[in-house]
Amino acid sequence: YLRKYPIKFLDNITISSAICICSYAALGIISIYGSKYSDVNIFSSLRDVFLAHESILMLLCAASAVMCFKNIKIGTVKEINFVTQTVLGIYIIHDSSVLRGYIWNDLLHAADGIHNAFYILYALKIILTVFIGCAMIELIRIYLIEKNLFKLKIFDKKFEKIDGFMNSI
Repeated sequence: YLRKYPIKFLDNITISSAICICSYAALGIISIYGSKYSDVNIFSSLRDVFLAHESILMLLCAASAVMCFKNIKIGTVKEINFVTQTVLGIYIIHDSSVLRGYIWNDLLHAADGIHNAFYILYALKIILTVFIGCAMIELIRIYLIEKNLFKLKIFDKKFEKIDGFMNSI
C-alpha cells in the first residue's frame, strides 16, 4: 500500500522515526493507563479506541516504522535475509485465530506480568520467545516441505501460470 500510495513526508527518516516513537509511546501509555484504570470509563474507552488494530495510532506507528526501515540503507546482510524469510510465517502462526489464544494466554501467560515492575523485560522475553519459536517452526516448514515441494517438476507449469497471473495484476 505504501509503495502504491506513498506518503511523501514519511520518506524523511527523522520525521518517520519521530512519528514512530511518539505513536508507539502513546500506545504504550494508553495501554498501561487503560489497563491500570480500566474501571474509569474514559481510560477504558481510550484503550478500546486507540488499541484497536485499525486505529489511527496503530496505522501511524506501523506506517512510520515501515518507512523508517525502508529508508535505512544497509545493503545485503545474509543473516537478516535468513531471518526475514520467516517473518510472514511468524505472523501467520502467532496471529491465527486457532493459535493466538493458546500461545499468548495458555502457553506463555502474557498478561500475568502486567502489574510487575519489570513488565517491559517480561514482555520482551515473551515477544522474543514467540518470535524465535515461530521462526523455528517456519524454518522447519521451509526446509522440510517447501524446498522439497519446489523440486518436484509436476508443479513447474502450475507455478509458472500463477506467477504469470500475479505479475499481470
